[in-house]
Amino acid sequence: MIKKRLPGLGYAADQEIGSVVCKKRNYSFCAYKLCHIPKVRVAVVTPIHYSPKSAAKLWRRYIRLAPWYDEAKEMAVVLILNTKLQVTAFSLISIGTLNESIVHARDVFRPAIALNAYSIALMHNHPSGDPKPSKADLELTTDLREAGKLIGIFLEDHIIIGAGNLFFSFDPYGIASAASRLDV
Repeated sequence: MIKKRLPGLGYAADQEIGSVVCKKRNYSFCAYKLCHIPKVRVAVVTPIHYSPKSAAKLWRRYIRLAPWYDEAKEMAVVLILNTKLQVTAFSLISIGTLNESIVHARDVFRPAIALNAYSIALMHNHPSGDPKPSKADLELTTDLREAGKLIGIFLEDHIIIGAGNLFFSFDPYGIASAASRLDV
């Protein structure tokens, strides 16, 4: 196994590196390091302040380039957020079919618990290119919001990625928003 020195990450084996986040000398390239936690596989990224727009950008930069990504299938990914609402990691939750992906709360919250997350954001794509949410998307968002309340890891948002730069965020509609933490 060949080890490489990576700025900001230290030494890591070749197969652990997806790419590296580093901002020096007017250029930037982004990267992540794969971590192996029993039963959880995550990619750790340099903290990025969360917003629906930054999450969609993260999808285009990292997730679409991942070796497991298939644009013809629905993919569900959870973003792990710290107390400053910065994305610190992401984890693949489900690889579905052309029009659906099976997502369970236990699978969504497993990496969040393992990485001591403050909150999460769920993302998935629509292979059709239309980011309009389905009834199942709305139900999933509501279920995850309730499950998060029980365990103390809040659902900040659920984002649906469409074709090109299109995306839909449930957050502006108050369904998954942090402000909803206050209602019981």
